[in-house]
Amino acid sequence: MSRVISFPNRNNVKPVDPLADVKSLIQERFGVSLAEYAGTNGKRSEEVQNKIDRAMQKETLQLASKFLNSVK
Repeated sequence: MSRVISFPNRNNVKPVDPLADVKSLIQERFGVSLAEYAGTNGKRSEEVQNKIDRAMQKETLQLASKFLNSVK
């Protein structure tokens, strides 16, 4: 007869929280909080938009640089 083997509980496993993941991804990628990214009534302040634009430009240039270096 077969037996069921239970696995030990893992205390170091992080619980899944999609909102926390989104918050951290936006913070890491753009350097602004989720509230600043979403803006008030869907409108961002000029300062926040400038931060996002700079981050996007930096990311684009990094990807272009990787692409150009791989073509050689």
